[in-house]
Amino acid sequence: MSRYTKTQLKTLLTPAKNISSRECVVCKTSSNETSEKDFIDSKLEVCETCYNLFKIGENLVKNDIKVVISNTRQPYSLKMPSLNHKEKYMQVTTNSIDNNTDRVYVINDRQIGTKYATKLFVGNYCSKKDGKTADFNELLKNNKGINRLAVLRCDVDNLGQTFVNGLSDEYSTISRTTSLSRQLSLFFKFYINNICKSKISGEADEEMRNFSLDDGDVTLNLYC
Repeated sequence: MSRYTKTQLKTLLTPAKNISSRECVVCKTSSNETSEKDFIDSKLEVCETCYNLFKIGENLVKNDIKVVISNTRQPYSLKMPSLNHKEKYMQVTTNSIDNNTDRVYVINDRQIGTKYATKLFVGNYCSKKDGKTADFNELLKNNKGINRLAVLRCDVDNLGQTFVNGLSDEYSTISRTTSLSRQLSLFFKFYINNICKSKISGEADEEMRNFSLDDGDVTLNLYC
């Protein structure tokens, strides 16, 4: 017996109508939506989805931002799945909500309202120049000493092994597991912003610039 019918095989093997000869340099898909766009410091062949994600990433480091699910398509928005088959679009914006807004997720803030779904903590601290994320070369221009970058790596003993293997049988309880998950999530989504802004230590906000997480370690990029 054949697994597929002739109709199914024809559908599977027939190229989609939106396929084009242009390939996105990011996700490598071929689509009619792929075109030359301003991407970082040059013009690149990028599809609409990757370009919108890039623009959303630019907005995530701004202040007073919201993730908005809207019934109408806005610039740099992503189409979202919907249970009622109506088109929904997600965007990250600083604009106020309007009648087309379906629901709102507030980032790093507490606001309430009929359309506000929940708050989202995001570790998005970074140094800015002219309203945009500053790169390392721009950071070096504003230093107070020699032109050097420094990297500080902070390690939590056996945290990587805890991620891989879980807690030992002696301490493996639901309460401990949920507490560990919650506190780690809060640290990398909330407290890390305050640490980089020096709100905890009380030092001047001019040293730490951005950070990353790798196998339970924190890597802080600084300049001297």
